[in-house]
Amino acid sequence: MPFARFRSRPTRAQDDAGRSPVLRGAVAGALAAATLVAGASQAAASSPPPVEARVTLLAHQAAPALPQGTLVKAKETRQKLGLTVLLQPAHAAQLTALVAGVSAPSGPDYHRYLTTSQFAARFGASAATVTAVQRQLRAAGVTIGSLAGDRLSLTVRTSAAGAARVFRTNIHSARLASGRVAYANTSSAVLPKGVTGVVGLDDLAQAHDSLAVAPRAVASIPSNLCAAVAQRSFSYSPAQVSTAYNLDSVYAQGTVGTGQTIGLLELADYSDADISAYESCLGVVGPSVQRVAVQPEQIGSGTSEATFDIEQMLATAPGASVLVYEGDNSSQGIFDTYTQMVDDNKAQVISTSWGLCEDQNDPQLMQQENLVFQQAAVQGQTVLAAAGDTGSEDCFDADHSQALQVDDPASQPYVTGVGGTSLTQISPRAETTWNEGGGAGGGGISTVWPMPSYQQSVIGPLSSGTPCGATTGDCRQVPDISASADPSHGYAEFCTAGDCSGAGWRSVGGTSLAAPL
Repeated sequence: MPFARFRSRPTRAQDDAGRSPVLRGAVAGALAAATLVAGASQAAASSPPPVEARVTLLAHQAAPALPQGTLVKAKETRQKLGLTVLLQPAHAAQLTALVAGVSAPSGPDYHRYLTTSQFAARFGASAATVTAVQRQLRAAGVTIGSLAGDRLSLTVRTSAAGAARVFRTNIHSARLASGRVAYANTSSAVLPKGVTGVVGLDDLAQAHDSLAVAPRAVASIPSNLCAAVAQRSFSYSPAQVSTAYNLDSVYAQGTVGTGQTIGLLELADYSDADISAYESCLGVVGPSVQRVAVQPEQIGSGTSEATFDIEQMLATAPGASVLVYEGDNSSQGIFDTYTQMVDDNKAQVISTSWGLCEDQNDPQLMQQENLVFQQAAVQGQTVLAAAGDTGSEDCFDADHSQALQVDDPASQPYVTGVGGTSLTQISPRAETTWNEGGGAGGGGISTVWPMPSYQQSVIGPLSSGTPCGATTGDCRQVPDISASADPSHGYAEFCTAGDCSGAGWRSVGGTSLAAPL
């Protein structure tokens, strides 16, 4: 693929908030930190807590590698932690085969999609497994929450000390280079029978968006919103984008997304007033934009990312309904939000502009995402994800790493990864690889996933099986498709709330906008 090995070290334009992603486990160095659960490790070493006698412990989940941090004060051992316990799926091999089957036009399973309940009955954890896990955790003093609709995960709550006892681990806290105080288990977690993993024993992983803002953003809100779009010669209006990508003929046939639902994964909130102003300017009438709060108490304040994703949906598919699923920016928040989007099974298309480079991501999260995206595929849900804005060096924004890395979930084999181009002319369309103007379209070779069958036709001289350690064949290549992302020839978007700081209309780019397009 043309993006497979191109390297770039751009200085990406920052928006008003000066966003910075959180460092992850590739940073070397030991952690000197205070224990969340004082004395838990000593107690485990001297004699097992009584609760462990009531939990059958089997598999191990490796502890994350922690960034170097400074000592912080120990937190209260009674601090409550929300965890997601991952359950053993049934018939994993059959699921993989069905994913291929529902997508193969010549096969008997083509487009014979499952409902969520059908998926749960066929591939979810058995009733005996669910009951046994619930019984073990309840006996250990853990508060049992809800069982996911796919029967593959269970939410629970316990104290930091309780989590350390049940999963035989130590939980520490550290102040990261960003200034944020995070926590993580510093030894392997031991899992009860029937459990494949636990999400939430750390809150290290935080996704970054893939949004690039042109440096010539409007400084204040103009009195005539719609007139401001025409005045910004460096921005393309929705009508111009439609012309560039040959959507005019589609719209002329009446195909504007009516009857379809699009789901957006967002890790922050948006402003209703900003969306209403954008709709008014474009004359969009009819479709609904609705929040679905997965973790309402943990959602961040209004952000440009969520706002621009919604506006791009309204501009491209003005007849579609938009469900904005909002979760916490953590491994657990990301997983729980994807799970609800797929279990609800209301959106035919799911789009995300948030991601983490594979090297700094939580391996447990990536593996569980893979299962959720397989579920989406057999339910007939299309998932698209931004491939990132730092070329072939996806960790660059986090720690200035120049190593070749791609972005999760765009690198997931059951997700369509969307890269970036520079759309320099509308008609006739002139479009090249985006590799300047504050960023570069994300792309490269996955270090985690082997090449899926649908990419076999694009094997080239830069394809390789080395990054992902493939025993045979090559590794997954990113992106699958690309669209306009260069903020120098960006999209005209409107936002005043949160990190937009009252900016109003401005020119926006990044694969964050290419993915929803």
